[in-house]
Amino acid sequence: DATTTGISSTCVTSCIRHHLCQLKGRANAAINALAWRLGNMRDCPSANESYSFFGGAGSEAVPIQPQAMEAPVPAFFDLGSQPNGTYTLEDDGSPGNNMSQLRGPNGVISTFAHPADEVVLLSRPGQDIVVNITDILGTANLTIGNVFASSQRPNSIQIGSVLTMGVVTLAASGAIGELGGDADLDIVAGQLFMLAGTGIGNGNSLETFVSVLEAESNSGGISLTNFNNVTIGGIANGVRGLFTGTSGNISLVNVGSITFGADDD
Repeated sequence: DATTTGISSTCVTSCIRHHLCQLKGRANAAINALAWRLGNMRDCPSANESYSFFGGAGSEAVPIQPQAMEAPVPAFFDLGSQPNGTYTLEDDGSPGNNMSQLRGPNGVISTFAHPADEVVLLSRPGQDIVVNITDILGTANLTIGNVFASSQRPNSIQIGSVLTMGVVTLAASGAIGELGGDADLDIVAGQLFMLAGTGIGNGNSLETFVSVLEAESNSGGISLTNFNNVTIGGIANGVRGLFTGTSGNISLVNVGSITFGADDD
């Protein structure tokens, strides 16, 4: 209901029209992109945004130059029909140019400019995601996996580096962990939400610099080191503050103050 979210019906209608008319027959991926956009709208996209879309049976990215008020998320990747294996979000080889690439088991799938809004990567069981982005994402959000749909989560997510002033959301059926074993910051973001099946930071704590944090794992425990004043809980739907289910401990080392959200005291 656009009226309850503050998003105009014109914006919602144009978003639907854009997906139906401009995604070149990639029906399943178009539906996923549309569902994501309508389910996660916070504002109407700017009139002149361009974005990269990837999905469906083809292996190429489809760059779109949208008309006014018709842009969905600027960088949307749906790997549902792609083969099993490891997919890496990484620098395109020229640090400092605000470009990154998605590399799959058979080579580079897409190179894309960092958008102003969001980078969304939907995956599935049988796939693993590595994130090692060199250039800052600015204020763009980064979402990997779907908190609300286990069929759109990878087996695992490994984080080497991501830097943004926006929101980072990670959802994996298995573990979320650090790429390598260095002491450098792995995630710098305004807000960080993580949902895992078998642990977060197991064996090697994730190093973060965030001001809002929620992390939940069914088993395996949670181990985080954060370098900032932080508020835990009270924000993300689908993630419960710091929570582990059937097994594992929770370890949070925080260099700064800790405030608990109203529903996570």
